[in-house]
Amino acid sequence: MNRVEEVIRDYLADNLGFIEEGLVLIDKEYYLPNKDGSRGYIDILATDSQSNFGVIEIKRSVQASRQAIHEVIKYTALLKQKHKVKDSEIRIIIISTHWEELLTPFSEMATATDYFVEGYNISINDNYIPYSKNKVQPLENFISRNFSAMQIGIYCKTDTIMKTILDILPEKIRGLGINNFVFLEKEAMIDDKFPNPYCLYFALLEESLERYWGIIYELDCKNESHLEDVVNEYLSQHEDRSVEVEKHYLEQEIITEVVKTIIGIKDKKHDFFIEGGTPEGLASSLQYWEVLNVKRYGFIEEDIRLTDKQIIKEIVGFGGGNFDVFIDFYNTQQKFKYNEISDNISTTLSFNRKWEDDILRILRKHKRDKNAKISLYIYDPSNVQESLYTATYSNNNTLPSYEVVVDVSDGENPCVYIYYGKLIWNGKKTNFEDLINEHFEGEVFNILFYKTIHCIESINNEVMKNLGIEYISDCLIIGGGKEEEIQGEPRGDKRFELTSFYEENPEFIKKLVEVYNEYSTNPFIVKEQNSE
Repeated sequence: MNRVEEVIRDYLADNLGFIEEGLVLIDKEYYLPNKDGSRGYIDILATDSQSNFGVIEIKRSVQASRQAIHEVIKYTALLKQKHKVKDSEIRIIIISTHWEELLTPFSEMATATDYFVEGYNISINDNYIPYSKNKVQPLENFISRNFSAMQIGIYCKTDTIMKTILDILPEKIRGLGINNFVFLEKEAMIDDKFPNPYCLYFALLEESLERYWGIIYELDCKNESHLEDVVNEYLSQHEDRSVEVEKHYLEQEIITEVVKTIIGIKDKKHDFFIEGGTPEGLASSLQYWEVLNVKRYGFIEEDIRLTDKQIIKEIVGFGGGNFDVFIDFYNTQQKFKYNEISDNISTTLSFNRKWEDDILRILRKHKRDKNAKISLYIYDPSNVQESLYTATYSNNNTLPSYEVVVDVSDGENPCVYIYYGKLIWNGKKTNFEDLINEHFEGEVFNILFYKTIHCIESINNEVMKNLGIEYISDCLIIGGGKEEEIQGEPRGDKRFELTSFYEENPEFIKKLVEVYNEYSTNPFIVKEQNSE
């Protein structure tokens, strides 16, 4: 520690209230022995008003800044080793006069660990005594890479038109201040069913709130527009002024500017039509469209780790941004991956608390298994009547379900746990007209219209209750001395496989199919027609 840092340390040790009232000094240069390696010295060790340890580190020089995070992680490990401290009982406080080199690793630690991590930028006088401080905010979404759910499809009559647009459009989008995005070049595999069989599909990488406001400000200056006023007007009328809502409206305006830019290049030579896209729509379309090429821009182009397959997976949101499907896998040694998956399944299961609770319970149960391999597949579109319809064309393959496979290979009794969820029926008879009157205002068309305006999910549980259908979870255990033992929820006499619902309610299914076949352009109808 250099002379300046020593003066700052000594002052703060004597004046911990400068950082936070209630901090009590344990010691400065607190010694941490290490029987397995290098020892360490915490600049200041204190306790707070809730008896948590406060690990306070002062880092001023640029060189020290680069080493700061490594040292802090080592110190917390040694503190836990010496005092058997829980993670929840440790606070990490980083203090510096220079944050240029420190901000990035600080942000990574604050985002990627479960510790309570804080940073303060201090100002010092000529005698190196601190006289003011400002709390440092970690870089938003530092380690995340998420594509926006607002996507755009540009549908072209010919391959030539698609490639011509691709030559023109990226530079114009960069001119809007948008740098990180992807274009998928797609071709329809059933071209006689699509009048424009070539598609240039645009997906924007999510940016921080600050960056979105920066883009809006740049566009206002460049075009003398009033986008900032428009967004603030939206937000002033919204009861929920959360970060998510603010980002949604900012992103909406930015995507609108992208659409205007696309429309601006349209003429007889560049004939196409534009449709809004979603992760769910893209995922379902991939069985009829082939991705010919993935064009990357910004830091996505620079990341050599990313394969085309991985990028497509992230755009469709299978790892957490898709409301219908979640697919991922990890090893229990990957602690960060466990936290990431636990957070990300909530998007797909937004309207299914039963399965979300069950799956989180499964992940917690196996968290301490050494070197267990866990794979997850969840399909839950939260639209039971559409699932019942599509299942009539897919041998029940499109019904909501999940499967979590846990392969516990280590230990004396290796075994595989197969957890799965499905729908069951309680035997209640269903009347189609009663369903329409109770949940769809007496209009059969609303079955599809409610999906279009994204309100079908919020009534899905009530519709399921009306139909006598519910979510359940079961488990099959293979090996470990249990030889195909089945564990599940207690069943009453009136709980049947869903095939019984179809058998006992033929009139309901018939009318449901008639409605979808009349009003929907669902791809399952195309499949049926092609088989004739």
